[in-house]
Amino acid sequence: MSKKSTTSKSVTYLGAAVHEGQSIKGVEKTPQILRDAGLFDSLKKKFNVDVFDIGDVSIQSLPKEIV
Repeated sequence: MSKKSTTSKSVTYLGAAVHEGQSIKGVEKTPQILRDAGLFDSLKKKFNVDVFDIGDVSIQSLPKEIV
């Protein structure tokens, strides 16, 4: 007899909308594209995973020595 897991699953999503270091144009749009494509709804429906979207980090908010 197998036991069904009652542990809730969750993921925190922090987008990094940056293109520095990338040769492919448009990579900075990926965080929003994933949101618009319904990724979070799919994770909830298919895997019962709650996604907490905390927005995007701005490259301007990072210390200069990191960038």
